Amino acid sequence: MKVRIQILGKFLSMVALLVLTCTADYAQFVIAFVVPNNRASIDGTSGSTLPFANPNPIRYQQVYDASEFSAINQDGGWIRRIFFRIDGECRNGYGTDVSSLQINLSTTSKVPDGLSSVFAENVGADDRIVFGPASVHFVEGCSPGTSPQPFGMIISFPTPFYYNPDDGNLLLDIRNISGGTDPGMNSGTIDGEFTPGDSVARLIGAANATSGVINDSFGLVTRFEIWPNPKLNVELQTNSVVLSWAANPESFVLQTTPFLLPEPTWKPASNDFAYSTNGLTKIYSIPLDSAGASGFFRLVSPMAAAPP
Repeated sequence: MKVRIQILGKFLSMVALLVLTCTADYAQFVIAFVVPNNRASIDGTSGSTLPFANPNPIRYQQVYDASEFSAINQDGGWIRRIFFRIDGECRNGYGTDVSSLQINLSTTSKVPDGLSSVFAENVGADDRIVFGPASVHFVEGCSPGTSPQPFGMIISFPTPFYYNPDDGNLLLDIRNISGGTDPGMNSGTIDGEFTPGDSVARLIGAANATSGVINDSFGLVTRFEIWPNPKLNVELQTNSVVLSWAANPESFVLQTTPFLLPEPTWKPASNDFAYSTNGLTKIYSIPLDSAGASGFFRLVSPMAAAPP
């Protein structure tokens, strides 16, 4: 029993030392919200067919003010999907095919209505390709009289992007490399907000140009889905110590070291973990008989720009 108490004490001290810590009721589900926040249930003031339904290749940058991301806790989170919706005043649907589209995200010091006309000057140091180049296909119907319309235009990111609003504003950087097919006569537009001084703004230019030709206060109303940073939970059971953490994003690896001083030697822990019945949690059990005198654990993502 004394050994078990000692191990528990070590594991609890581990929790105090790690940046990634939490209690048993930590959030495992995605956080979803709309930017601008005040347009979640109200139609935007404007609309556009860009950046997708344009016959010629274009580059489209849109900045989002960090204050709109207050739903993310202080540890930041991983952007996994974005959604757009058709404008609420539509009479017809919106549809286009883009055979080659690339999306980057980065953290920028530029502010809405303060984007440089030079594309490169707006891009943050943590710039990352999150989608493509790949094709997208949008077919979004219009429900006349419904305002706002549902967020039916979805882009999922094979590579999530770590974003912490404490570090700056978010830059969406879309390269429509191929151009998009004609959406048709009197097509609907993508819902947007055109209010000087608000939380969004854009820069548009030719795909291969260094500078944009349209720099204004318009921004697409965007719904974000973000995974919170996974955090370790520690529980002492009868014959084992159980570590658990959110299963997503999958890039996080459990590492262990037998000591912290003078210099820890972090190594990947065994991959012999289980999933909860709903698949949202990873579980790693350490039998007390083989746990050793002490052990320290952390979650680390090998992805660029990941938090420590």
